[in-house]
Amino acid sequence: MKNTNIESKSSFSEREKGPELENFLNLFDFSVFQKLLDEEFKNAQADKKAEMVSQSRIDGNAEPYGDYRPKDKSIGINIERIKKLAERSGVDWDLLAKKILIHEQLHAATDRSCPQGKWEINEHVGYGRIRRIKGTPIGSALYMLWNEGVTETWARELLRLYISRIGDRSTKEVDDFFERIAEARKTEAEHPYEDEIDLVEAFIERLHKETMVDKRIVRKAVIHGMIRGEGFTEPEFKELAEDIFPSGFLVDLALAERHNTVRRLIEELRRGGSGSSIASRTWKQLIEGILESMGNVYGR
Repeated sequence: MKNTNIESKSSFSEREKGPELENFLNLFDFSVFQKLLDEEFKNAQADKKAEMVSQSRIDGNAEPYGDYRPKDKSIGINIERIKKLAERSGVDWDLLAKKILIHEQLHAATDRSCPQGKWEINEHVGYGRIRRIKGTPIGSALYMLWNEGVTETWARELLRLYISRIGDRSTKEVDDFFERIAEARKTEAEHPYEDEIDLVEAFIERLHKETMVDKRIVRKAVIHGMIRGEGFTEPEFKELAEDIFPSGFLVDLALAERHNTVRRLIEELRRGGSGSSIASRTWKQLIEGILESMGNVYGR
């Protein structure tokens, strides 16, 4: 589920796929998922098309369960490890694999990376930012864990929509699947990015308390910001954020690399929030402006 730039000695066409992955991909309806992506990008008024990775560019090489590779626009899905995680968690491995595939496809769809000459690339995937030269990171990676949390939050929404479109599972089955994933946190079978999802939800809750805007609207605004390639570096946003979020929060959010940092940020967000500042009212106007421009897309 991470973005990687692993160099391979072989060409993409020679990478191992394996019969289990091949069968899983053959049963995944890429056309239905593409339509979902198109709808999401249209609702977000994105300035780019929703591009996903084709089945032919998905292989079985991934650490630990799935990854997206900006360098050659490919995805790895490790079915064997996904099955083992599903068994430890007591969940349907097929649903888990679909969720992971959707997560990686969202990385691909929000990839705005820009090559700078032959060896250098400025990776811009969702909210995440990193500069690489010959595959080696230069400087700090920014907003990587935040980006994973937003991506996973969105992936879970789209998994529900995808399943409802193809109709091969009941709503209760999907609900049970996510409940069991949540329960797995109490065992050794913890799933990736659970803390990051909690961070996103704490961020949404804080903005909700500050602005009294419905949490569904705030959540969609956060996702739409990722689709449109927006970030936290704009001066106007930084100025507003300083009045709402704890001191130094955005810097810590940008540089967070470990789960203990994420958990600390969650606690900071859960403290305070009065909704009385000028910044709170400005945030409310910004979010409500997004709602008005998007039309009635939040009710679903």
